[in-house]
Amino acid sequence: MFQEGEIPLATYHFKHALVQDAYSTTQETPASTPCPHCQNLESRFPERVNMEPELLAYHYEQAGLTGPAVDYWHRAARRDAERSANIEALHHFNRALELLKDLPQGSERNALELELLLARGAPLLSVKGYASDEMEHNYRRAKDLLQEHSSSVQQFLAIRGLWAFHLVRGHLVYAHGPGRKSPRAGSA
Repeated sequence: MFQEGEIPLATYHFKHALVQDAYSTTQETPASTPCPHCQNLESRFPERVNMEPELLAYHYEQAGLTGPAVDYWHRAARRDAERSANIEALHHFNRALELLKDLPQGSERNALELELLLARGAPLLSVKGYASDEMEHNYRRAKDLLQEHSSSVQQFLAIRGLWAFHLVRGHLVYAHGPGRKSPRAGSA
């Protein structure tokens, strides 16, 4: 297998025609069928999977298996964030959040979205800045997802993110009280 281009925009190709053919037949399996190619990569090359989780994310996504794809995009994003590869981390978080929309609504899905949004905050800050519209949207959505069983750390991170956005934007009235409505929330 060969990587063409740089991550996060990389594509992968197979050199040998038989491998290409085998891979294309796994793509034709129904979405409920596990991805044999993915399982093979996980079992035979665990160190590669740990180093490049976006590889598995891509293959699970191509196989139509959204849950595992989201998990591996999340792993890739966390790895990149730990390395301060913020542009790549942001791309992987965004891919996970985009795929998450395909999963059924429910508390488990919402908890995962909240986790992704809060983890995306630091790379988003580094790439877009405190006062960006993306920061407001990220933390507003995170705050909306907070539930009774959300941890105090999650609550703090969501409210602090909104507070920082309003403070830097100069919305001091809204930065003063985290429970107050922002100027955007009240305007139509």
